[in-house]
Amino acid sequence: MRRYLQAEFYKLFHRNYARLILLAIPLLVVCYLAIMVSVNLRSTYDPWSFHGVMNLSSELLLLGFLATLIVCDLVFAGQYRRGTLKNEVSYGIPRSRTYLGKLMAQVVTSVVLCVITVALLVGLSWILFPHEGFPLIDRVPNDQLTARFLLEFLYELAVAFPLFLGVQAAACCLFFLFRYDIAAAGALVFLVEFLDDVIVWFFSVVAPSRAELALAVDRFVDSWLPREVLARVQLGLDFSAWWRGDPTAALESIRQGWLAGAVWFVLFTAIGLTAFRRREIR
Repeated sequence: MRRYLQAEFYKLFHRNYARLILLAIPLLVVCYLAIMVSVNLRSTYDPWSFHGVMNLSSELLLLGFLATLIVCDLVFAGQYRRGTLKNEVSYGIPRSRTYLGKLMAQVVTSVVLCVITVALLVGLSWILFPHEGFPLIDRVPNDQLTARFLLEFLYELAVAFPLFLGVQAAACCLFFLFRYDIAAAGALVFLVEFLDDVIVWFFSVVAPSRAELALAVDRFVDSWLPREVLARVQLGLDFSAWWRGDPTAALESIRQGWLAGAVWFVLFTAIGLTAFRRREIR
């Protein structure tokens, strides 16, 4: 497995397309902050502050689920289209090693990009933007606003990170299941963005008058579908209670985020590995 991973990372860092994407992501973070800096330079009315940047960045965490497609495409590299996956199988490399090796390469790449992105975002925001000027929230003193918004962003990231990894496993599974990358990407977008709405709609049509079933479905969606788990956390109610001295709900949300992420990771890895072992590669 070590040699297989070395080969995967060698291919990753020696493709011009991969180099471009890996450089573009940090550059996009810089451009994102540069736009706000330019707004501050042109106008003194309601300027961007560190608190405002952290607050907006928390809202953008949901985009991380779709960013898993980029990492998956970097590692998988259209191997059905190029015929290289058939070469690996024909050479005698165990299919489990091929699948798990690519999944591990995707996870490592995702973690590295996440660390770089967050470090750039927080570090540059801390330097470039003032630490005052945001409206008081929950009666927080002005000198504590920086700590509050930074901790809230890190709290939401602690919930989102395992969900990202779970969705990354789903992306890997779909890229192995579908011969065409566009079909795999469409399936992941459906899973992340529309599955919750479809589930709720289906049960509202099938059993419109069963309140207990509707409540159970809502609980399932809120607890196990990544977008809903993170969206509930982004309401800020759990963190506000934590800030006031009651961490119970916030810690439960972190636990549920890691549990849901682990379930997605294990479930889709099992599905993808089983299907790939039985699939005829052409």
